[in-house]
Amino acid sequence: MSDPDNIRNGFKNRQWNYSYKTSSVGSTRRSVNILHDFYIPALTLSVQYARVAGY
Repeated sequence: MSDPDNIRNGFKNRQWNYSYKTSSVGSTRRSVNILHDFYIPALTLSVQYARVAGY
């Protein structure tokens, strides 16, 4: 199991964008890929994932 302190530090130490829009250009001058730029890093650092859907 992952150490919560390491995970918390990982979230704090990672450079996150304020928003992720596919029409934007990131800091690396390439278009934003939400899957690779946000979801994969966020879920990798996560301890729990609770999915909610509303209709």
